[in-house]
Amino acid sequence: MKHLPLPVADLADDRVVRTVCKQPIFANDEAQWLAAYAAYRGAGGDPWLVAPAGFQDPVATAQRRLYETRKKGGPVRRIRDTPNLLCCPLCGSLTTDSLDHLLPKAVYPEFSIMRANLVPACTHCNAANKGDKHRGAQAPERFIHPYFDAFADGVIWQVRINPPYVAATFDPVPAQGLTADQVAMVTYHLENVLGKAFHSRTRTLWSTYPGSIRIGAQGDPITAQSVAAAVALDLDKSEHLDGKNGWRTAFLRGLAADPAAIAYVVAAAIAYP
Repeated sequence: MKHLPLPVADLADDRVVRTVCKQPIFANDEAQWLAAYAAYRGAGGDPWLVAPAGFQDPVATAQRRLYETRKKGGPVRRIRDTPNLLCCPLCGSLTTDSLDHLLPKAVYPEFSIMRANLVPACTHCNAANKGDKHRGAQAPERFIHPYFDAFADGVIWQVRINPPYVAATFDPVPAQGLTADQVAMVTYHLENVLGKAFHSRTRTLWSTYPGSIRIGAQGDPITAQSVAAAVALDLDKSEHLDGKNGWRTAFLRGLAADPAAIAYVVAAAIAYP
């Protein structure tokens, strides 16, 4: 989960439409298609403000097929291989080996090759969880758009650790300090991009953390103060290595804010064999 610069200038996406519309099947669609692109940009990709353009078959099917014929080409590959990503811009995992259509091409075929609608992602959120979802039951519930929602550059979520701590469960929740609309967006986003892989990874982080504290103590006393300091240091490192909204970072942020969970880690670290 991160704000990213647009992969290309608006005119570059528009040029692709003009070129594609030289094909006979799209010969009468250039104006409507470009208007849809302009509406997308004006609304920041918000599905509550962007209605499907209404293209019908066979045009709509041909638009979707454009992505299939271009997904291995240079322009799309460069988005998928965006350099220096610390975590998945959509879900926060440590992998980015896929692409996501923020507005799904099943609903919005006109945006199937619009690079402002293509975001580097991982298979955890794109294939396994998000699918063709694009908005919730009411505005402003929708996915965070990495290109248009600049607030995603800051801290937007953390993990809530639920007792009993010996068999803890974990809930992704919005961070403090967001606006009401941002909370609605982040809540919807977290509920629909994080799945089994996130919960499995977080269980592992929780179960192994007392051992990490014990090893790091190197024989020094393990106290609530020392563990809190260690968590704070690990959180700083994780923000640098995994990004502000990576899975491990969100876990450590939640742990740092939970004195009862810290107390459990203290006892578990002292008892660690």
